[in-house]
Amino acid sequence: MSKMLAGWSDAVSRIASLTERAPRSVLILFVFAATLIPRLYRAFTDMGPVACDEIFQSVEVAHNLAFGRGFLYWEWSEGVRSYVLPALLAGSYRLLDLVGVRDPYMLAAGLKGMLALLHAGGWVFLFLFLAIFLTRFSAILVAVGSGLLYAGIFASVRTLGETVSMPFLLGALYFAARALDEDRGARAVFAGLLAGIAFAIRFQTLFFSAGLGLVLLLVARRRRAVVPFFVAGFAGILILTGLVDLFVWGGFLRSVVKYFDFNVLQDGASRFGRETWTYYFTTFPKLYPWLLIVPALVAAVIGICFRRTAMLVVPLAFYVLPHLMTPHKEVRFLFPVYALFGLLAVLGWERLSILAAPRHRPVAAVLAVAIALSSGLFHTRRIEPSWAQAHPLNNAENMEPSFALGRIPDIKKGFVLGLQQDFSGGHAYFHASADIQYVRFVHEARPILFSELRRDLPGRYFAIRKREEKHFAQYLPFLAKVAETPAWGIYRRERMAVIEPEKIPLSRLAKPKREGAAWDAPGTVRVWENGLRVSLDAPRNEGLLELSTDNNDRYELSFNHGGVTVGRVIAEPQRSKEGLVIHRLEVPVPAREQGYDEIVIMPSGGDGVFSVGHLLLEK
Repeated sequence: MSKMLAGWSDAVSRIASLTERAPRSVLILFVFAATLIPRLYRAFTDMGPVACDEIFQSVEVAHNLAFGRGFLYWEWSEGVRSYVLPALLAGSYRLLDLVGVRDPYMLAAGLKGMLALLHAGGWVFLFLFLAIFLTRFSAILVAVGSGLLYAGIFASVRTLGETVSMPFLLGALYFAARALDEDRGARAVFAGLLAGIAFAIRFQTLFFSAGLGLVLLLVARRRRAVVPFFVAGFAGILILTGLVDLFVWGGFLRSVVKYFDFNVLQDGASRFGRETWTYYFTTFPKLYPWLLIVPALVAAVIGICFRRTAMLVVPLAFYVLPHLMTPHKEVRFLFPVYALFGLLAVLGWERLSILAAPRHRPVAAVLAVAIALSSGLFHTRRIEPSWAQAHPLNNAENMEPSFALGRIPDIKKGFVLGLQQDFSGGHAYFHASADIQYVRFVHEARPILFSELRRDLPGRYFAIRKREEKHFAQYLPFLAKVAETPAWGIYRRERMAVIEPEKIPLSRLAKPKREGAAWDAPGTVRVWENGLRVSLDAPRNEGLLELSTDNNDRYELSFNHGGVTVGRVIAEPQRSKEGLVIHRLEVPVPAREQGYDEIVIMPSGGDGVFSVGHLLLEK
C-alpha cells in the first residue's frame, strides 16, 4: 500500500512540476474548457426556470428589445428596473440571429450557452486569483474543483441578474487582488469597472463592491494609488447606468432610486413572502452538503486573518449579512456569490490536505479535492430533483408548448391552454412572428377554445396538456393533432364547430336546492360554454319558472317549441349573495300560449364556471 501511495505521489508530483513550468495560456485554456463543458451541457438540457424573474425580468424584455415581441410586466412601465441586463441579452439575441440561430429551442439554449461562456471566463479569473497565493497546481485544483460543483453549474445558466453579475464580480476580485499586490491604479480601475457592471446588472452587488473597496482601503500599502482608481472605475459605470435611465425613463439613475424606494422604503418585496433570518442556513444544505459547508466556514474564519484571502472573505460577508437581515429571501439572491462559497469549500479541503499529508502534498491535495467533488456529486443526485423543480410550476414541461408552437410555419396565433403566463417562457421561448396567449385555468380555456372553433380564422393552433385532454373531449373531434411533445399535444382547427348543448331531462333538475348552497353541491349540474338543453316530457304551458344558478353568472333561457324559439328571458347575476341564488322568472306570453317542449340555458357572462341547481315550473 505504501509503495502504491509513493508511486501515486511521485506521478502527481511530476504532473504538478510540469504544471508549474507550463505556459500560463495553456493552464487558462484548460480551466476554461473544464468549467465550460458541464455548463454547456446544462445550457442545452435545463430549460426549467428557477424563478419567474429568470424569464420576465430578463429574456422576455430582451426579446422585446431585439425582435419587438415580449410581455412587459409592471416594473417596465414604472421604471423600477434597469434596461442594462435586457440590453446585454438583447445583443446576444441579435448575434445568435445574425449567425442563423432561429429555432425557438436553439435560440433559448444558445443564449444560455453564451452565459456558460461568460461563467467559464469567470472561473478563469478565479484561477488567476488563486494563483497569486497558491501554487499553480493547487490553483487549478481548487478553481476547477469549485467550478464543477453542482451549485455553480446550475446557477451559471440561469438567465437572472444574480447569475449574470457573478463573473463580473469574479473579475473584479482578481483585478482588486492584483492592485493590492502591485499598488497599480490601472488594475484598480479594471476592478471598479467590473464591479460597476455587476451593480448595473444586479443592484444588490453594491454590498460586495463595498466590501472589496473596504479591503483595498484597509490593506493596500499605497491607498492613494489604488482606492481612488477603484472608485473612479465604479463611478464611470454608475454614470453610464444613470444615462441609460435618463434616456429610457427620463430620470438619471431613476431605476436605482425607484428600486430602493419600492424594496426598502416601502418594503414592497415582502409582499412576495417573508422569511426568518435563518432561512439561508436551512436552505444552503440543498446546494452544498455539510461535508463542504464545514471546510468552507473554516476557510472563511482563517482567511479573514490573511491579506489576500481577506479580499475573498470580507466582500462575501458584506454581501451575505444584509441578505440575512432582509425580510424577503430567495435562494437565488445569493447566486452572485455562490462561486465563492464553492471556492471556500474546495480551498478548505485543499488546505486540510497539507495538514493530513505534508510529505505527499500534491497527491493529498488531489485526494482532498476528489473527496469534495464526490461528496458534492452524491449530494446533487439526491437533492437535484427537489431543487431544480423547487416550484411545481417551474419545470421544463411548461416550456414545451412554446417551443412547439413557435416551430409551426403558418401560425398566426397560438393558444396554450391550462398554463399561466408567469411560468410559460413567453415570446422568448415562442419566437415566432405571431401572437401567443397563455390561459391558466381550464374553465377559462374552454370558452376560448369554444369561441375559436366557431370562427373561420386561419393559422390558429392550440396546445393542450395531455393529462388534461379529458376536459376538452367534446372539442377534440373538431381539432387535428399536428405535433406533440412528451407532455403536450399541438392541435389546429380542423373544421368549424357546431357544438350542440348537452341534453338532460327535466328530472335531473327536479330536486329544489336551498339558496346559498355551494355552486357545485351534490345534485347541481355543470353548464359548459355551449349551454344546457333541458328536455320536457311534453309541451308545457306553465307561466312561472324557479331556477337556481351560480350567483355571479348571467344566463339566457330560451323556450323552444319543435326546435323553434318562442320566447327568451334573462337570469341576471346577484353578486351581493354567495353560492346558489334562486330566480323566479315569468315565462314569456308567446311561449305560454304556444307551449314549449324544451328550455335551453346558455351562459352569457360570469367567471367561466357555470352551474344550475334546480329548475321548477309553476302555474
